[in-house]
Amino acid sequence: MTDQSPDHVSPDKDITFKGYFNGVINGSVIYSWTTSPALANAMMTYQLDDTFIIYKGALTPGAQYSVILTIKSMYGSSSFVQDIFVNTRPIPGPILFTPNTGQAVITSIQISTADWTNYYPPLKYQFGFYKALNDVGNPEKLTILKEMSTSSVAIAKFPSLGSSDTYIVSVIVEDFYGTRAEKTQNLTLDPLVFSSWVELAEEIASLIQNSYSLETNVVSDLSLCASLISHQPTANMTDADLASQRFAVSFSIQSNFP
Repeated sequence: MTDQSPDHVSPDKDITFKGYFNGVINGSVIYSWTTSPALANAMMTYQLDDTFIIYKGALTPGAQYSVILTIKSMYGSSSFVQDIFVNTRPIPGPILFTPNTGQAVITSIQISTADWTNYYPPLKYQFGFYKALNDVGNPEKLTILKEMSTSSVAIAKFPSLGSSDTYIVSVIVEDFYGTRAEKTQNLTLDPLVFSSWVELAEEIASLIQNSYSLETNVVSDLSLCASLISHQPTANMTDADLASQRFAVSFSIQSNFP
């Protein structure tokens, strides 16, 4: 009945079923799809003849469902059943910061996590942060520090957020079937302070020495450089000088991208 064998499926991915039958039937054929138990939101599915899609978010983690296809023709009807089990989300372990204090933009922080409970390894890990509590869970508001990989450790510098440099650090873990879970933990760093433009320029120079292979790394370093430039030391600088600095930083990073 189906174009895959989803004994275990993820609640975070669309699942497509395809109906078929052997032999030749003259006349029209009607396909009817149902689930048992019925989905709470019927709008989370799509039916078109022999194709049935259950959209991500429609299934409850840890639950078992039967997808039932009934094919009707002028000669009678036949039903087929496909049982699926929706695997549970990974259970979070601790998030550790080393060091757990430092300064925005300047201090490299190691983020590590371990002891996530899940029956379907290998696990993959993604690291990032949100700027506000009401942003948590919104992927468009998540600043990614390290893309999804099998490493449970990330090292990053955090851009300055202004007067309050508190970050809601996010670790998203994905299992073999693509089921995800997220855990967050706050990290507070001292605000960025520079006493001279020379000190600021040296820090910018240290950021643009890398040859980049990932776009996210470019975005991350541009964000850090923007943080540096927006924090003017006590010395005066004209708007023209500031614009020139921004252009030089952007150009230098872009030219280092292979």
